[in-house]
Amino acid sequence: MSIEIRELIIKTEIFSGQINDAPEIWIKDLENLKMQFLEECKQILPLRRQAKFIKDRTVMGLMKVSGYTDENFKMPLKNANMQAVAPYSLMINPDSLKMQRSIEDNTQQVPNTSAPSQKYKATPSDKLSFDIVIDCTGVVDANRTDMEVEIKKLETIIYTYNGKIHRSNFVKSQWGQNLSFNCVLTSFDISYTLFKPNGSPLRAKISMAFCQYISPTTVEKMEKKQSPDVSHIVTVVKGVTLPHLCQEVWNQEAYYIQVAKYNNLNKFRKLHGGEKLIFPPIIQPV
Repeated sequence: MSIEIRELIIKTEIFSGQINDAPEIWIKDLENLKMQFLEECKQILPLRRQAKFIKDRTVMGLMKVSGYTDENFKMPLKNANMQAVAPYSLMINPDSLKMQRSIEDNTQQVPNTSAPSQKYKATPSDKLSFDIVIDCTGVVDANRTDMEVEIKKLETIIYTYNGKIHRSNFVKSQWGQNLSFNCVLTSFDISYTLFKPNGSPLRAKISMAFCQYISPTTVEKMEKKQSPDVSHIVTVVKGVTLPHLCQEVWNQEAYYIQVAKYNNLNKFRKLHGGEKLIFPPIIQPV
């Protein structure tokens, strides 16, 4: 039984008159003690109800965070013995998750106009943030009562600098079957909210924020850029024409003259199959 629960039982017995030799200061400040008792109940009882809810829940399970050492999330984090570090399972699932998405535009105003003209600049990475509770009173999990160990396990995966990759680890947050978020940590705030009489923390609230991470090769595949301000290398298929390739690459065949000049072509209708052509940035990005 945790220290916290034993204290509550003692205080309850005092209120019901079962203990006559209670400390004088407790009797004197009984009204204040009652208020404190009620506040403690508000904190502990919801955690006990949530702990029971977690045990009964088998489909979704607990949220987990895993560490990886490569940007493609294929190589799990390993310890000094070259064994894979197990994912960190949260004690209690977050009450809510906040997903942030945004679009950035250039809003420079053209001279002699009444309003700025918004032009697309970039789509920042998605952001995920949530709060978790680590409770080491034994109420949630009797086998996890060491706050220092819990914090260390979590920090090792998401926060600690990894000298092999010269940065903190890549992180995957997983909850249920549909939520899987590849990311890196951007903030990690700890607030200790409950302590033992000796000052050791029993409960902590941790606020974490992550930024989605997508490797450059994956970004390139996802974007499928078809724009005249980006260079392309195209392998020619026999029988295809240069205007056709311009239409295919840029959705605009009118740039075939510039491509022909750049590649020193004296013809553009009968190209040699297998040769590689460079489609240069015809339009410079703003």
